[in-house]
Amino acid sequence: MFYIMETITKDYLKELIKEQRTDFERYVGAIIENFQDQLGGVAEMVAQNTVDISEIKEDIKDIKSDSKQMNIKVSHLEEIML
Repeated sequence: MFYIMETITKDYLKELIKEQRTDFERYVGAIIENFQDQLGGVAEMVAQNTVDISEIKEDIKDIKSDSKQMNIKVSHLEEIML
């Protein structure tokens, strides 16, 4: 056991920690890059959904308007037929 303790010097520990830190920084960098890519994809989907919702609102508005026009025409036809 004493032999193991002799071979683990401060310099060895510093080098080991430095290597581990480099590996950790690389790993975290890859995770960050992946997250940013995914976040960009989500932002694009939200933007497209916003456009789609606006178009759907316009379609509903048009349908309501058409429905009102049809009700007026039906009412007019009912008056004529009576």
